[in-house]
Amino acid sequence: MTRPFSNPIYLSRRVEEMIKTSEYLGKGNNGVVYLLPNNKIIKIFNCTKVCKMEYETLVKSRKSKYFPKAYEHGSHYIIRDYVGGVRLDKYLRKTL
Repeated sequence: MTRPFSNPIYLSRRVEEMIKTSEYLGKGNNGVVYLLPNNKIIKIFNCTKVCKMEYETLVKSRKSKYFPKAYEHGSHYIIRDYVGGVRLDKYLRKTL
């Protein structure tokens, strides 16, 4: 079940332009994801707290080959490497 954005999110003009020229990949409980050039994605979050927590996780795990590399972040977005595959929640539902 996805939640719509409850309050307006203001992004820089540069980030808005990136989104306009990218491919929509999907949405989830935390926001929406777009595919950028060079095998990167931009994830736009509903909540700044969730965005910050995910970014901190990526920073702490930056030496692990199992986590994507984060390149940039703001209060409501993260730009990171694209990782293909099935979403974890869907995979678990299918296999359990």
